[in-house]
Amino acid sequence: MGRSALHLAIDSEKLDVIEILLDNVNFNCIEESLLHAISKGGTKIVKIIIEHPTFMAGENKLRKMDGGEAFFRTEEKSQFPPDITPLILAAHYNNHEIIQMFLSRNHTIEKPHPISCKCTGCVTKQNYDSLKRSRSRLNAYRALASPAYMALSSPDPIMTTFELRQEMQKLAEVEKEFKNEYLGLVEQCMDFACELMDLCRGTQEVEAVLSGGWGDSSFRDPLARLKMALRYEEKKFVAHPNCQQHMTSIWYGSEMGFLQSLNWWRKLLFGIIYIPFVPFFCAAYIIAPNSKASAVMRCPVIKFVTHTASHICFLILLAAATFRLTENAIHISSTDELNSAQHKNMPPDERTHSLLKETLRPANTLLTHVQICIVFWILGG
Repeated sequence: MGRSALHLAIDSEKLDVIEILLDNVNFNCIEESLLHAISKGGTKIVKIIIEHPTFMAGENKLRKMDGGEAFFRTEEKSQFPPDITPLILAAHYNNHEIIQMFLSRNHTIEKPHPISCKCTGCVTKQNYDSLKRSRSRLNAYRALASPAYMALSSPDPIMTTFELRQEMQKLAEVEKEFKNEYLGLVEQCMDFACELMDLCRGTQEVEAVLSGGWGDSSFRDPLARLKMALRYEEKKFVAHPNCQQHMTSIWYGSEMGFLQSLNWWRKLLFGIIYIPFVPFFCAAYIIAPNSKASAVMRCPVIKFVTHTASHICFLILLAAATFRLTENAIHISSTDELNSAQHKNMPPDERTHSLLKETLRPANTLLTHVQICIVFWILGG
């Protein structure tokens, strides 16, 4: 069946036989057996192989060689493509124990060059075998998108998932032959980010995840990751219950938390009662910024109500100034009014001048009452 004695020993999980056979085979056979052991999930067997002197010597020799040569190798007897490394295969199977073994030995997965890269290596691989290059890129991204690999290798797994999703979405548009595979990896990354949010057991942990968790908390944006999710259109992450609950608590704040439990009509009634007192609250915020009233004004929901009421008032003032609702104007509904007794004996020019004078604002009137209110609104804004 094309299987070596070492393969059979791995399938039978005969550890003592495996140790004996490792002393009598070359590095290529050991490397192939290592991949076979990883595919079987044999953690103990993998540990025995990677700690064997023959494998360690061959691994050190392979590191000194050009890593790009693996792409051009053709292993007809191997069940794995030549670009599949032990770490990539372990990431494909999402085996966190084996991944940790190779990460502790300084193994990494190199991110493929952009598909539009025109470097010498990419052009050579494209001319040599375009399908092989595409499959190699897909294998690399499948390993990079492994939840176990991202959790163990990345200092910020959520940031990594966002970046990988953007890259793979672009690849899905370009390499349409592998569109379904890339879109599946995109969903896998999003599911992993949501699973990380599921692990949060309290508000502090949610804050640490959404803010990035680095640096001094006083200078850290509490919603940095959430803003990035909005920019990348990560709808599933933004709609996660933990994210929504945290945003709701920020929206109402500790001072206005009681509004969250009110009915919609009570919230509307509260807004109607609050709007007439907006100028007084604004004055209190300017005079005493550390008072309780100022703390209420800092709540996002109060800011929203205040700005909304302010803009509505401004629009009403603009409408009043535009249509001159506060001024007494003469409405001419027909031409008969032009021939009234008051203007009948006037020459045509004087009659027109008289009507314009009565209709338009006097020249000595600089500002109306509405315009004065608009000026104060602008100064207050």
